[in-house]
Amino acid sequence: MKLLLVFSVLLFIGSLEASRCVHRRCPKNEVYSCCAPCPQKACISEAVKCPTSCLPGCVCKKGFVRETQFGNCVPVDTCGV
Repeated sequence: MKLLLVFSVLLFIGSLEASRCVHRRCPKNEVYSCCAPCPQKACISEAVKCPTSCLPGCVCKKGFVRETQFGNCVPVDTCGV
């Protein structure tokens, strides 16, 4: 019985964590991530302070990178052109 109670509490806590991430609309060539990497891949590397835990936000789609750390997402093959 105790095991069932512990399992139920853990399941409830997990569902609360999952509900925190609300998907939002993102600009062109980006998708929403509940745990966005920091720093994001970019054509031009910059020193960026990152939080110790991941944060939700828009990230570049596969095959795209940011022009600058906070710029638009562009195709990888256009970097440095």
